[in-house]
Amino acid sequence: MWCVHGIRSGERDRVRSAKGEVRVSAEVRLRIRFSKLGKIRFIGHRDLARVWERAIHQARVPIAFSQGFTPHPKISFGLAVAVGWESVAEYLDLMLVSQMPSLPPALNVALPEGIRIQDVIELEAKPKSLSSVVSRAEYSVWISPAAGTLSDEAFTLALGEGLESILGAVQVPVTRNKKGEEFEEDIRPLIYELGLASSGLEDHSCSGRRIRMTLATQPRVLRPEEVATALTLGGLACEVSLVRREAQHVLVDGMTVDPMHRSVLGLAGAA
Repeated sequence: MWCVHGIRSGERDRVRSAKGEVRVSAEVRLRIRFSKLGKIRFIGHRDLARVWERAIHQARVPIAFSQGFTPHPKISFGLAVAVGWESVAEYLDLMLVSQMPSLPPALNVALPEGIRIQDVIELEAKPKSLSSVVSRAEYSVWISPAAGTLSDEAFTLALGEGLESILGAVQVPVTRNKKGEEFEEDIRPLIYELGLASSGLEDHSCSGRRIRMTLATQPRVLRPEEVATALTLGGLACEVSLVRREAQHVLVDGMTVDPMHRSVLGLAGAA
């Protein structure tokens, strides 16, 4: 049985406000956290948006629409996850024209396998956009040795040494691409945490050793594959098997918190 803030299926589902209250208003703003796992990870951001629009229509969610000649549903996504990545920490904001207490289970029924709502919170006011407030993201990254190179034991040892080398480096230059133009950039300031995980995830069949990374999303997004590139430049023949985004963080008063945290919801945007 799934749970949204302690509300179990079979009970009356209610969406709470940031203060823990249920409010009735003509305009309802919601923030949703959801997961994207399995084969659905191979669809892109635009297709994901269409998946949500279809599910919202099928579940008869009273979504608000923009004004103008071509009205669009008022859905705002956070940082896009790359095609092929999994995630247990995706976010979107919705605006409804009325309350819908049964929204989480109704949408979960309409959404395809691999996408599931984990949490829903009602916003007190219009927040800043998710992409503007999230400053770092946490990942699990499975990395395997290139075919025919090292044994598992030797690879684990070399991988640990490579990660320590990156953390101890003053600069970590890699070649990045922007709008078709290549340039060299030092990515060391964009790496906050990096290390071998104590064990693999038992519920996942992906091969390779799991690395935990916390990387910057501002002022530029650092991708886990670019850290893997730095490993190869250091002489380790390896390849990324899978990336899973585990969390997104917002910096508030020097502390990192979840985008659903009340302190983040107080960062109101323009009306």
